[in-house]
Amino acid sequence: MQYAPNSEIPGNARFHATADDRLFIVYYCGGSVNENRLLQILPEGDNKPVRLDLQEPFGTFFTAAERGGSAPSDIIDLFGSGRDSQVLRYARVRIR
Repeated sequence: MQYAPNSEIPGNARFHATADDRLFIVYYCGGSVNENRLLQILPEGDNKPVRLDLQEPFGTFFTAAERGGSAPSDIIDLFGSGRDSQVLRYARVRIR
């Protein structure tokens, strides 16, 4: 499938709360790119996503979040699949 130049299509996403009460969204972005990103939710809306430097992006993933019983944390645990949906992968990302 061909995408228009610079077309970015957000996909799978999860909320993540930190111990200091910040709120983020970690998400997959496809289209003309293939990457996971982290976006802080700010009241003034002046926020820019940050590309997560992963060996291979997660297309589908789960996180250890409050809704699943985990405490807010500056660490995001990602578990899911990338290019090969038959292979499960794990990554740990520290928010600074």
